[in-house]
Amino acid sequence: MQIPPIHNSGAPYAWLTVFQIMRIYRVVLAVSLTRELIVIVLGNVSGLINLIVFVFLLTFLGAIFAVQLFRGELPQQDNQGNDIEVPFSTIYNAFLGMYQILSSENWTQIVYTVTSYGKSFHSSWIGAIFFVIWFTLANFIVLNMFIAVIQENFDITEDEKRLQQVKAFLQRRELSGSSNGTLSLSTIFKLGRESRHRKDPLDYGPATMEMLLKDAVVRDFLDEMEPVTTSSPNIQTAGEDRPQSETDSTAPTSFWGKLVGRFKDKEPNPFYSRLQFSRAYEDLDPRSMAREVVSAQDRRKKAQREYLAKHPRYNTALFIFKPTNSIRKICQRIVGPGRGIQRIQGVEPIKAVWYTFSGFIYVAIVAMVLLACITTPLYQKEYFKEHPKKVLRNWFSYTDLGFSVVFTVEAIIKVIADGFFWTPNAYFRSSWGFIDGLVLVTLWINVATSFYNKGAVSRAVGAFKALRALRLLNVSDSARDTFHSVIILGGWKVISAAFVSLSLLIPFAIYGLNLFNGQMSMCNDTTSGITNLTNCVGEYGSTPFSWTVLSPRVVSNPYYDFDNFGSSLSILFQIVSEEGWINVMWSAQSITGRGLQPAPFVSQGNALFFVVFNLLGAVFVLTLFVSVFMRNYTEQTGVAFLTAEQRSWLELRKLLRQISPSKRPSNQPHERWKNWCYRQAVKKHGQWQRIITTILILHLILLMLEFYPDVEWWDRARDYLFLVFTLFYAANIMIRIVGLTWPRFRRSSWDLYSILSVSGTFITTILLLSNFKSMVFVRLHKLFLVSIALLLIPRNNSLDQLFKTAAASLTAIGNLLATWFVLFLVYAIALTQTFGLTRFGGMESGNLNVRTVPKALILLFRASCGEAWNQIMEDFATIREPLCVGSNDFFESDCGSAGWARGLFISWNILSMYIFVSMFVSLIYESFSYVYQRSSGLSSVSRDEIRRFKQAWATFDPEGTGFITKEAFPRLLGELSGAFEMRIYDGEFTVGRILEDCRVDPATAARRNTDSAPGIVDGVNLVALRRRLSQIPVHEIRRRRKKFNIFFEEVLVSADPDRGISFTSVLMILAHYNVISDNKSLRYGST
Repeated sequence: MQIPPIHNSGAPYAWLTVFQIMRIYRVVLAVSLTRELIVIVLGNVSGLINLIVFVFLLTFLGAIFAVQLFRGELPQQDNQGNDIEVPFSTIYNAFLGMYQILSSENWTQIVYTVTSYGKSFHSSWIGAIFFVIWFTLANFIVLNMFIAVIQENFDITEDEKRLQQVKAFLQRRELSGSSNGTLSLSTIFKLGRESRHRKDPLDYGPATMEMLLKDAVVRDFLDEMEPVTTSSPNIQTAGEDRPQSETDSTAPTSFWGKLVGRFKDKEPNPFYSRLQFSRAYEDLDPRSMAREVVSAQDRRKKAQREYLAKHPRYNTALFIFKPTNSIRKICQRIVGPGRGIQRIQGVEPIKAVWYTFSGFIYVAIVAMVLLACITTPLYQKEYFKEHPKKVLRNWFSYTDLGFSVVFTVEAIIKVIADGFFWTPNAYFRSSWGFIDGLVLVTLWINVATSFYNKGAVSRAVGAFKALRALRLLNVSDSARDTFHSVIILGGWKVISAAFVSLSLLIPFAIYGLNLFNGQMSMCNDTTSGITNLTNCVGEYGSTPFSWTVLSPRVVSNPYYDFDNFGSSLSILFQIVSEEGWINVMWSAQSITGRGLQPAPFVSQGNALFFVVFNLLGAVFVLTLFVSVFMRNYTEQTGVAFLTAEQRSWLELRKLLRQISPSKRPSNQPHERWKNWCYRQAVKKHGQWQRIITTILILHLILLMLEFYPDVEWWDRARDYLFLVFTLFYAANIMIRIVGLTWPRFRRSSWDLYSILSVSGTFITTILLLSNFKSMVFVRLHKLFLVSIALLLIPRNNSLDQLFKTAAASLTAIGNLLATWFVLFLVYAIALTQTFGLTRFGGMESGNLNVRTVPKALILLFRASCGEAWNQIMEDFATIREPLCVGSNDFFESDCGSAGWARGLFISWNILSMYIFVSMFVSLIYESFSYVYQRSSGLSSVSRDEIRRFKQAWATFDPEGTGFITKEAFPRLLGELSGAFEMRIYDGEFTVGRILEDCRVDPATAARRNTDSAPGIVDGVNLVALRRRLSQIPVHEIRRRRKKFNIFFEEVLVSADPDRGISFTSVLMILAHYNVISDNKSLRYGST
């Protein structure tokens, strides 16, 4: 490559520099942070390469079809004189167009272009169907296969999963991260009540802990029968002396190493050091670890007592307040421990005072955030104009001062109670204490700046107001844990994935710099035939809105370029988000040379750079983030280490807990019509139900037959048909209420929903037929009509199962959405405070801006979907003088800020579009993947099985109370069949079946000679009876009897003393005995 003819060849040499750039792999593999993740991701490199080849081959095949269908139909330019980028004139051009559709970037532009020009050939429908099918296949199916291929590399074997569960259980308390004694808002509302089924097994005391750590229990869970090893690794706290043989031979001997060693060799603090093992944690035998963990907690407590005895002033808050200080005890009575769940040498808080104080603080937090949303820069500017004398004495400055005082008092109480930093329960040692402290500091900075500058604040101080919303993360324990596990604990995973992404972005940025440096510039006058940019001088007639205006000719880049490494890296990062890469590729295809005006389709080969980068960069990086965060989130929640059977049981348990008992009809003669209503209500496949289902389908079809412009008589006919259908729905509701009775009817969410939907439809339809046609009212009427179509969901088993799964997962989804919304609010306030006064650019409008927090939330949601986020960012970054009014006073300037714009938008893109979208994908996958697993317990527990169980239960609980007496329970077992059947003798070995097979007709026996049939007694052939009895599987019957006795005792023990045996309890226990295997389906330490 250094041969002069090649080195001086220009473009060929630039393309050949790829061989020099590929050497960067040495640096990438030399860094352990990137090497470990790349080795995992590329573990199945052959499968990844095969998938990439498959994508290109499939796109090439689609291009062949597209050329045959559309070549010759599209001109080179449209009616406005603009070039059509994908006219499908060649196979190569068609390939680029089909790949553009695969990437989903501006794919509708191709569809609309083809359908508009196909109208004259009456072939628009062919193009529309073709592209929709291709988009569905390529984008929804093929691209998501990359997630499956990479995710597969993170999977471990089923046995390894069970091993990891034991290890996770053992380190849940001893090796846990920083916990917090701060109450969440949901805990305050519950007044501290905790449901028993959610209680951690370790919370039941040392007896349960010891039982779970028995060697037999661990070995039974792991299903291992080999002899138990007697080796027991030593557990020691950080900093304890280790044998010389274990000392790292690569320890640094330099001055820096000695300096670090001095700090590392300091006396360990047992309050903050984590337990360490003499060997790597992954190499430990769980059974040996179980025996060690039993005494680990005692060792730590002993070390803590010795440390406090040796350093008596360590637990002195602010070096003033000792544990026995009365002021400190008063503060401890008000708040919980600042760090951890148990206070060292202190008193427990008074629950009523603690909850009241926490409630007051949450009210202050919500009020503070609401006022931050209201007092936008635009509001403050208008306020100062209307009240020029209140620049210093304005109400929002004093409210900020009040909030600062309140939270300062809170911090002082917590610091006095538990210490600042160097105490066992130090307030600012926890991650949440650090966040609270950061918010408090920014509050005082805002107050001081406001009073010092007479009401004016800088852009930076205004942006830091957004941090106030972070305190809303305490809305629930789950939301707080989600943020802690993803952002704080998962921060290292973010850095690792980011470095792997950069290892791909940086080489391509260098390569793009070599290829396109200085070649993206163009003259804004595209009508004068200018070819050399040196001629782009003077003025020309520009026609922006159908009239000619003299404008100066300017040579400039688009909002992207490759003129330096920073610009190259920036635009490639934007391309990774699948946004704007088509525009960049089109500019690259139009390159004619440095200093020359671009021309269409001159350098079509340049497009290959962007196609390859889009596949390797955008698809790979996005897929990497999705896979890494799916793994990270599932590891934090424990789902990553669940076997297929355990996942199935968790989701099956959600569904079983939603089932409620049915009510039986009355047998009174005068209530026969109620019995008929009951039969129609409970009969899922009866004639009446088929009629309602047919009407719902007709209702859905009728909704699809709306068009514009409409015909008056057709609209009126549809309204009358909808009214008739609504009367049927109302009749169905009345039948169900009469048959099931109101208490039973209201237990079903679908029935309550049907009342709301049908009543709303009936009222709006009547009013519409009476010519009451307000626009708002018409839209409300259409909303009710569409809502009725949802009633088809419970009438289909598959849809009903998916919907129930979604309903059962609403808590987890809600917690994730709550955490996500808090971050939305943080960035919305930051954008509003930073760019609330910035003038609009090309992408902003009256609806798309950050003038107010609600509009900023909408913009952020759009940016989370990757829709033109980079162009919006460039608008706020490039609006500067002379295009705006500059001023040192923030309220008098309408300029943007490149640093703040790129910092906020890029960080939001990474945080929301990559991390939280990946977590949402992970959560949905976690909640629904079991539905399609053949190993799932749902294969045996169908709706018919549930229905039979409910019918059997209704025999003994006709009112549907959910409880039966202990005396009725044995008779219930006799009624059960199918998956929930619980019998000792079943099938051909029941008493009735055996007697039936051995019975002889008395008339036939009388005609026979008694000598020939001596074994017949009372019509039973004793010989046949003896033969049948000998066929009974004795060992199996004994096993069943033992299982039946244990089951029976378990049900009786779990019964309520007053109300009797619970419907849900029997259903869940039956599932344990008949549907799942506890050893395979239960997690270690769960029930």
